[in-house]
Amino acid sequence: REQPNLSSPSKPIDMTSDASALTPHQRLLQERYRIVEQIWTWQNAHQPEQVRPYCTRDFQSSFCGPDRVVQAQLSLDQMLPTIRHLMQACPDLKFMYESIRESVTQPGVLIVHDFVCVGHHTGVPFGLDNPNTTADTMVNPLPPMPPLVPQGHGFVLDPSESHYHFDPETNLIYKEEVIALGEHTGPPGVYLKLALAAESSNHP
Repeated sequence: REQPNLSSPSKPIDMTSDASALTPHQRLLQERYRIVEQIWTWQNAHQPEQVRPYCTRDFQSSFCGPDRVVQAQLSLDQMLPTIRHLMQACPDLKFMYESIRESVTQPGVLIVHDFVCVGHHTGVPFGLDNPNTTADTMVNPLPPMPPLVPQGHGFVLDPSESHYHFDPETNLIYKEEVIALGEHTGPPGVYLKLALAAESSNHP
């Protein structure tokens, strides 16, 4: 049976034409495309703090399941330590995505399609007891999970997509919606993947 397509409808952004030949909206999309692209470049350079200039002070990141129900909401100050902790645990952490396109249903919103996170746990112990992701930020909080000792296990998360909403006056990002397209996504997905790998190696 064919699996349903969970991806949000989108359309391509013209990044090849000269700005003088584009409409104001198309030029705005080009600028936003470059902002999103730069954010992902900084993440892969393991310099998440560099995203601050592209975000509003009241920036919020929402994490949703495939049913689009919000599971967690984090401010930038809450999100960045979580990302840093994951990078410290997995020094080779890498983010990959398929494309950056404009939302069909929400013009001006950019979608990073089918992004995945890959890496190996060779750094610091990794747990889900980060004080930045406690019950006050988690809509459905996970129970504290003890740190996993690094054993070198690798992981590939299931795909997700990120929706970037821009403030029309400043052109800064005020909201990011991360929508899971599979079961194992985000830091909890990393934890579960590593825990399953550890259990498998301990009980071959």
